[in-house]
Amino acid sequence: MVKKLLFIFLVGAIPIATLALAAIYHYSETYQSPHFFKSFPPILTSLAALTAVYAILLAALLALVIWENKKLKTKTKATENITQESRTQNQELQNKIELLSATREISLILNQDVDFETILKKTLEVTAHLLNSLHAPHTTATQTHTDEIMIFSVSAPGELKNNTLFPLAQRKGDKTYFESDFRTVPYDSKNVKESAEHNRILFLTEEDELDLTCPLVANREVIGVLKIKTVLEGSSQEKTKQIRLLQSIFQEFNKILALAIKTPDLYQRTITDGLTNLFSKRHFLTQLHTCFEIARRHNQPLSLIMLDLDHFKSINDTYGHLTGDVVLKEVARLIEKSIRATSSAYRYGGEELAIILPNTPLAGATNLAERLRKKIAGQKFNAPAVNGTGHGNESTDDEQPKFIEVTASLGAAEYKKEMIDIKELIQQADQALYQAKQTGRNKVCVYAK
Repeated sequence: MVKKLLFIFLVGAIPIATLALAAIYHYSETYQSPHFFKSFPPILTSLAALTAVYAILLAALLALVIWENKKLKTKTKATENITQESRTQNQELQNKIELLSATREISLILNQDVDFETILKKTLEVTAHLLNSLHAPHTTATQTHTDEIMIFSVSAPGELKNNTLFPLAQRKGDKTYFESDFRTVPYDSKNVKESAEHNRILFLTEEDELDLTCPLVANREVIGVLKIKTVLEGSSQEKTKQIRLLQSIFQEFNKILALAIKTPDLYQRTITDGLTNLFSKRHFLTQLHTCFEIARRHNQPLSLIMLDLDHFKSINDTYGHLTGDVVLKEVARLIEKSIRATSSAYRYGGEELAIILPNTPLAGATNLAERLRKKIAGQKFNAPAVNGTGHGNESTDDEQPKFIEVTASLGAAEYKKEMIDIKELIQQADQALYQAKQTGRNKVCVYAK
């Protein structure tokens, strides 16, 4: 502005000064003298007039330039606003793409994996990648983040006030910790229960750190909480934008995270017997078929044990079905503790259990069956005291719990090359079990042809 005023002054000063000189000379005594050059004042006046016209033209040109500059600035500002809007829209679109990509990755994980810890680990990796992509517009290439991402689960959905939330997994840096690690690895549960009970996103900011807790909801029921601790970058306004962005993104993303927690649980319920917590008969048939094909393709040994509790109906009739359930559960736990990690136990039906032993010859299966027989026979099972009706349901203060002894019969069979399918292997193990039953019970028999 100062430069513009200086320019106007210089342009206007020349004609003004010229006109002033012409006036002075016109009325001065020197001009009145007969010896003075009479044409000088008219020439000076003409020059002043021309200079004045020139100044007016320059002033008009200056006004035009100023007006054009204002128009250009207006257009430039409008262009900048459009550019900024485009950047904002592009960033929003990019965020949506990242969210869809993360959702797709977790869907693929749920389709490909059934192990709960594997699903949790991969899910946290995807969540960390999504969080980094949301940080990207506010960070430089040299900045790094030590985000903490943690998933909590509700022990009994629907009863939050009476139950606590326990940690399932935590990702810190590039390492993932699971439930078994939290005895030694510290974790923060601030705002977790409040977020679950009120079913809303809570956030706490301390300087440049954001603590965000989001409830995980499936079928309108809170089943867990996602907790994120991350660093905010930029000005106060930018930090506010980051908080709003994280809230909106994870409000959507939490739906797929809830599915990631619930799906393995649903799958586990599908393949697991509700009473004994052993695998179900349907899963038994699927797994035995898989092991059968592996044994055939690689010429590996495969054995099957069928186990049946002796006189189990008598236990139910004498002590009640509650006692029968207790016996089944304890026998199942005893089997799980006795078999290798590569082997698996199943509830085949009623009181009949099955054990698949991959890469195990018949001799190894027979030894395991004999050890199980002895353990079951030597175990004393706790039965509720018998009430007057002959069915032990709940013991009174005057009644003492009784301990009963249970035995089991077991049959073992081994895969052979001439077998067509798993039905033959099951049939042979069943025949061995039937032989053990018919020849006195509480014994192990091996199929022999």
